[in-house]
Amino acid sequence: YDTIESQTRLLADTLFLVKDFDNALSTYRLIRDDYKQDKAHGHYASCQEMMALCMHHTDPYGRARDIVSCLENALLSYKKAAEEERAANPDVYAQRSGGGRAPAAPVSTRAATRLCLVLTTSQPICSGRHLEVADLLASASSNETALGAAVLLEQASAHYFQDEKYRKYSFHMLMSGHMFRTGEQEHHAFRCFTSALHIYRDAQWDELHNHIRSALAAQLYSMGRMALSLQLYAKLVGCRDSPRVSVKSQQKFVNHVLEICNEHFKKALAGADRMVHPLKIRQERIERITQVVRYTKTASRVLELPNMQLPYIEDDTVVVVAEEGAGGGATTTGEDGGTGIGKRGHGDQNVWKQLMLESLAEFRSMEKELGAKKNSDLSNEEVVSEVLAKVEDPAIRKVIAEIDKEKANRNLQERVRKSASYKPKPPVRALMEPLSVEFTIRNPLGIPIDLVDLQVVARMSRTTS
Repeated sequence: YDTIESQTRLLADTLFLVKDFDNALSTYRLIRDDYKQDKAHGHYASCQEMMALCMHHTDPYGRARDIVSCLENALLSYKKAAEEERAANPDVYAQRSGGGRAPAAPVSTRAATRLCLVLTTSQPICSGRHLEVADLLASASSNETALGAAVLLEQASAHYFQDEKYRKYSFHMLMSGHMFRTGEQEHHAFRCFTSALHIYRDAQWDELHNHIRSALAAQLYSMGRMALSLQLYAKLVGCRDSPRVSVKSQQKFVNHVLEICNEHFKKALAGADRMVHPLKIRQERIERITQVVRYTKTASRVLELPNMQLPYIEDDTVVVVAEEGAGGGATTTGEDGGTGIGKRGHGDQNVWKQLMLESLAEFRSMEKELGAKKNSDLSNEEVVSEVLAKVEDPAIRKVIAEIDKEKANRNLQERVRKSASYKPKPPVRALMEPLSVEFTIRNPLGIPIDLVDLQVVARMSRTTS
């Protein structure tokens, strides 16, 4: 400290302390060039900073341009001095694995951060120069630690907002939130994410809006605020109509939703109630559920997530198929060349109708014979035609007679069916008769879903007629 430059610097600092700012400014100028020539970047930046403070105390409005110029030179020199410190101590200021920021910052970087924070408090300097000041703060944050960078980025976003650069404000506020989260300042990160979300709420930037919502949801999830986190994740799940959310992110969102619903049931219920719109319907729904649970024993709430894009069945595609007629077993050839019972085939409908007719005739013939024996009514003689009289076996003769009657009834039914007053009867189904249900499932998620258990719930109904 016995060099001429150091003694001159001591004189300039003394003049500044006694508030002789004009002489202090001229003294700082004397040694500024010497420090620059010696490449003493730290001392040169300090002189530039003190010169800016002297001009600020003498004429802050008239000399604002010179003040900003001195501050820019000071920040640039502090940056060079910080690079020299990192090169001299690579182990101390090494970055974390994975590209993270260093846990500590050089002294020159801290001096630059202090200068930036002092700059933001000066209204004469910042007035009309918010964009320029914001760019300085954003550039100074690149060499700071996570917490220091978060503070600088938040201040930069405030100046972007003052200059009506709202998108830059939102972007830097989002980056500030990420830095606060890296620095384990959870509540500050939540505040920054919420502020950034307000800008893109009604905008057309869906990608940025979803990114901010995902960051805010993850922040709330880590803070244990599961109800709000569930609301945001529910809005993000199923965004596959445009390339807004990746498949990997969709999987993470679904996993978090399932974890919240399984492990934080009460908080998930609170979040599900908030997802019901409008407010009047929500209140009526909560009151109705409360009454049922209060006055019904063993009753409990079922968690339902409304307005959430999950895999669903299209109602218009649901078709219940019942096999009309019979399907004969088709003989197929196996892989080894042998024959066996294979796939079911419908066969010829005319053959099936003929078989049904003959079976019903035989059944009715036996039914009449059993009824006659039971009633001991054997005196009645059946009336047969000349053709049937030629059949010697009475059992066969009765079956053929029933077949003729069934054909006559079917012909009568065909004539009735063609009349205008005919009303078709509903089909008769047997107990445990197999029915097929065809439908189409839509998956709005960007990830594949495995159907493990599918339950069909149906209700039988009929018309009043």
